Order: sequence, then C-alpha cells, then structure tokens
Amino acid sequence: MKLRTSTRVLTPLVLALILAACGGPSETEYVTSARELVQKRDFKAATIQLKSALQLNPQGAETRFLYGKVLLETGDSAAALVELRKAAELGYDEGQVVPPLAAAMVQQGEAKQVVEQFASKSVTGAEGRASLKTSLALAYSRLGDTAQASKAIDEALAAQANYIPALLARASLASKNKDHAVAIATLDEITKLDASRADAWVFKGEVQWRGLG
Repeated sequence: MKLRTSTRVLTPLVLALILAACGGPSETEYVTSARELVQKRDFKAATIQLKSALQLNPQGAETRFLYGKVLLETGDSAAALVELRKAAELGYDEGQVVPPLAAAMVQQGEAKQVVEQFASKSVTGAEGRASLKTSLALAYSRLGDTAQASKAIDEALAAQANYIPALLARASLASKNKDHAVAIATLDEITKLDASRADAWVFKGEVQWRGLG
C-alpha cells in the first residue's frame, strides 16, 4: 500500500518533469505572442500568454509591464497598478512604464501623487507624452487646478494631434466649467474621429441633458 500511495503522489511530479523535458514555449515566446495579441487588442488571449510567462519567470519585467497594460485596458486599474509598479521595480524602461502607471494612479484616485511624481517628467514617443500629459490634466482637474489641467491638455494634443483621451479630458474640463458648447463640440470631434467611441456618445448625452437644466 505504501508503495502504491507513493507512486500516486509522485506521478504528477514525474509528469511535470517529463513535460518540461519535452519542452514547451519559452518565456520569450509567450511574451512575443502576448505582445502581438495586445496589438490586435485580443486582451483575453494575451492574458493567458502572460500568465504562462509569469509561471516560468515571476520576475519578468516586460511580462509585468504588458500584463499591467492589459489590465488597464480591460478596466482593472487596481491590479494594473500593482503590475506596473512591479515592472518599474524590476527595472523596466521608465519611458514606457510611466504613462500607463500614471493613468492607473489617476484611476485609483492618486491625483496628488501623479502631479508630485510626474509633473516634471519627460518621456520619449509622441503617444507616451500625450498619455502622460493627459493623466496630468486629469490629476490637475481633480485637484481643482483648471489652468494647469488646460495647459496639460494642450501639451498632450501638441504631442499627438487628435489624441482621443486628451480630447475627452478637454470635454470633461469644459463640462466641469459649464461650457457645454465647447464640451459638445469636442465630443463631436471625437465621434468623427472614431464613431465607435460609446463613451463619447454617452458623455455627449449627459452634457446635453445638463445644458437643459
């Protein structure tokens, strides 16, 4: 009985060793696949690949970064913040990790920390700069500094024209200041750029309703 029990206990381990010896996808292969899936916006499949990569190497900085971006894109900013901070701690490229990190922090209510940490930070790449400036605009707006918020939005759009998150921030700021005409005009601009933006259509309806009040 003891021999049979030991065999049953060891069998999963033996099978795992056999599978490892046979070879499966490497961490690099999982991450490469995930990167391609993220570009295609197939976040569910990318998540599977990234979790597999993390099982092979929990200290993979790029894996943590990509997983954080996927979580942010799918609306889990709390988990995204954890992963992006891990990526930063593991030494992932600051220029890439800062924009989504700032966005996650804003969504988690860390407006003051975003301004303190990133107001003077510069990153390379047009989209990265636009993203960071948009997060700063949202942070300033939540802190009540509309002048700095407006300036940051202008800087975001200077970095990348027609950057929709920055245009949404401009519409939000205009609505907050009860400038409904500017808000609606900006939202119309967004829907012309991308008619599938449900958030812009919904926001436009809200602004129009407020304007009737």
